[in-house]
Amino acid sequence: MKELPDASRAAIARVLADLELAVIRVSRQPARIEADGDGGFIYFGQTPVDAIRTAALAALHAIIDVVLDLDLTAADRQQWVTFYQEHILTTYAIDRAPFLKAVREQPWWLRFQQILRRAEHTDTPPIHQQLDRLRLEARWTMERLADEIKIVQRTVEKHLAGTLRPKPGTLTVYEERFSAALNRSIRLTDPTPATRRQRAGKKPVKSR
Repeated sequence: MKELPDASRAAIARVLADLELAVIRVSRQPARIEADGDGGFIYFGQTPVDAIRTAALAALHAIIDVVLDLDLTAADRQQWVTFYQEHILTTYAIDRAPFLKAVREQPWWLRFQQILRRAEHTDTPPIHQQLDRLRLEARWTMERLADEIKIVQRTVEKHLAGTLRPKPGTLTVYEERFSAALNRSIRLTDPTPATRRQRAGKKPVKSR
């Protein structure tokens, strides 16, 4: 995952600081509740839980705007947004399911997902480049990677050279081992499937 520039980190830090102040204000000034005369209650304004959720949604929206202004791949953008989303959820003990449901309903979230989907078709490197980048990030030798995946080293070398396409089951093992080594979810996406190569008049890459 590509590092964020200092200016962008500072901008996100300001967003999170504003969120912290909003949470403090909510905790000091909870919603006013009065009896309605019929055995029930009337809520004036949002409840504290709803107010914090609203502030968190606004913060996530601002963070997405910062991330979209950067020269990042779709995968890096998604990973940074997920990172800060998890930070917000855990820091303020926000109920995950209602928050994520509210996020999915926001127009800015739908726009963000559309941007990611369009970008995936243009900035996703070939599988062999993704694998080699992950190997270098994990600081694994070819021998170590072959040992982790439980296949012969020569096959791994072909995978990373782009001369042999990993089978779907092998790709899953790559994802699992790199996810464990790098402590984040890894998903390998092939932007050049065999059918596209065939349409371009190229010989399909073998799988193993």
